[in-house]
Amino acid sequence: MGPDVLQGAYIARLDLAAPHLAGVSRKIEAQRAALARAGFPTRLHSINDGAVMCDSDVLRPAANGSIARRMTHYNYFWHDTLSAVADADFLYIRFQGAGPGLLKMLSKFRTQRPEVPILMEIPTYPYKDERRGVRQHLLGMVDDTCTPFLKLHVDRIVTFSSRAIIVGIPTIITRNGVEVSSLPLASLPEPAAPLRLVGVANFGIRHAYDRVIRGLANYRAATARSDVLFELIGSGELEQELRQLAVNSGVSDMVHFTGPLSGAALDSRLDGAHLGIAALGMHRISAETSDLKSREYCARGLPFVTANADGDFPSSMRHVHHISPDETPVDIAFLRTWCEAMASERAQVSSDLRVYADAHLSWDAKIVSVAAWLSEKLEKKMS
Repeated sequence: MGPDVLQGAYIARLDLAAPHLAGVSRKIEAQRAALARAGFPTRLHSINDGAVMCDSDVLRPAANGSIARRMTHYNYFWHDTLSAVADADFLYIRFQGAGPGLLKMLSKFRTQRPEVPILMEIPTYPYKDERRGVRQHLLGMVDDTCTPFLKLHVDRIVTFSSRAIIVGIPTIITRNGVEVSSLPLASLPEPAAPLRLVGVANFGIRHAYDRVIRGLANYRAATARSDVLFELIGSGELEQELRQLAVNSGVSDMVHFTGPLSGAALDSRLDGAHLGIAALGMHRISAETSDLKSREYCARGLPFVTANADGDFPSSMRHVHHISPDETPVDIAFLRTWCEAMASERAQVSSDLRVYADAHLSWDAKIVSVAAWLSEKLEKKMS
């Protein structure tokens, strides 16, 4: 009996049809592909446009009405998933907050299949500082109550931080990866084109794109120039706040919101860009994680700006600009000078970043520690 008979379950209580989750959806598929290549294929248990799904099979049709959909999200999803994973050889759960539904599912699964390894990925930790608004704080209270019980059921936490233990559970430490081959190289900027900065995100506090907008205001005040364009690709809870800041700062003509884009539309929008803007506000949430967008920019051959300490992008890398993790506005004039200095070698810069991504940032490389742990736990079944 070989490893190809194994069948795990990748569980993500997310509606992956939502446009603002396109990046998360790509990441999940890339992780699953890497796990499969390592000998650990999975079926995906998620939500798609309100329906509970197992791969392409509908476990529960989409409900009508917001209350019914919330019931699906917080309760029925876990009930339906429990039935669907009854014969899984391992569970890989993407953490989206703890609650009674998750604990009930884990408890019942453990009773039925006590020998099955359970991993839980917490993409950002700690995460409490990300809570915004009444709803998130109420859900946070539920999460705070339930997370201490996870250690009764979960074997390992997969983390992109440096913590050896999270919520009382030993960790497997890795970093975010990217499916390099699925991302085309961005075409080079035109020589005389205005400076184009692009930020691709589900706009939240961790991205701190307000630092760029305030930097644009400083640049205009100091130079009376408007030859810079900041394109924000995505949506999210802070979109209106960013729009208003651009207006209030007098730079709305230099800030362009495209809405969420994916596939060819996203590829096209990134063509000709000078710089990617990665996470500039991790200090605001006091969290450790590895920013996914940094890796996607690198794979596309796009130099980028970050304020996040990340072992995959040391400060010695020539084509990554590290700024201070604080509230200082981005120095737009410096970025212009930096890009002008790179202009004559931009094709080589793009190639160097792609080669680096191939060697260091693939999910095949990042999943090794997870696959090694699963191999140890499932050794008898794989033999």
